[in-house]
Amino acid sequence: MSTVARAEDARSTNCLRRLEHAYSGLAETARQVADCILQQPEAAVGLSITELAQRSKVSDTTVLRFARALGYQGYRQFALALAASVAEPVEPALDMHITDEDDLSSVVQKVFIAEAQALIKAPRTLDRDALRRAVDTLAQARRIHCYAVGGSGMLATEAVYRLVRLGLECVAVYDPIQIAVQASQLTDADAAIGFSQSGRTHSTVMGLAAARAAGASTIGITSKPRCPLLDHSDVPLVLLELQAAYRGAHLDSKIAELTLIDALATCLARRLPPPPSGAVDRLEHNIERMFI
Repeated sequence: MSTVARAEDARSTNCLRRLEHAYSGLAETARQVADCILQQPEAAVGLSITELAQRSKVSDTTVLRFARALGYQGYRQFALALAASVAEPVEPALDMHITDEDDLSSVVQKVFIAEAQALIKAPRTLDRDALRRAVDTLAQARRIHCYAVGGSGMLATEAVYRLVRLGLECVAVYDPIQIAVQASQLTDADAAIGFSQSGRTHSTVMGLAAARAAGASTIGITSKPRCPLLDHSDVPLVLLELQAAYRGAHLDSKIAELTLIDALATCLARRLPPPPSGAVDRLEHNIERMFI
């Protein structure tokens, strides 16, 4: 594509939409710039390259590379496109930052706003081909392992619940030693999913590495586009990370990951053959018996 063609394409595309689609492929430092802009687009309008670099905690050069990675000739063209995008009635800029002055109602509202933004934006940053390959991998797997520790454990639990109800053989493994043991017993007929928002959880990363070495297909679900987890993932699924900040700490949300699990399960339900006659009724009956 020529420079002129790239420039025309950059002007003709909503800048925020363009950023969201490119997000999963950005370098880690460039993603810091993207996070700064996506969390408060209006606040980023009119900033000089140095001011945006300071807010994003990166260098001026990184911001320039970020703009060029999106297809713009330079920062000025990017800044003009960003201003035009914010002026369009696409989505309101939402302030997710929690302060000491916020009352209880405001805190709750901001947390819900952060969750809503994560759900709205996450599908735009997911690679569609990777999603298709994830569904294919899970549908064809003889058995599926889900590896996670700490706060990501709830994701593995939810994945097992959804996949088992579809008739798939799936287990979650949380203990680091057991992850190593179980992963080494997989074969090329199996699949393993690793959950880690940071993409750097050692036991989860090593679990996927061991599963891959054993021949299994691996799927990595994370919020970091370049991380050790994805180095061992045949299918990388990267979700946009949006966080509510308070006193310098980030309140991580896993609502997007949970929704991704639901989406994968729904796609699998369409892909898999219908269950045998009466199987669904028996399943529902057995579940119903667990309630008093």
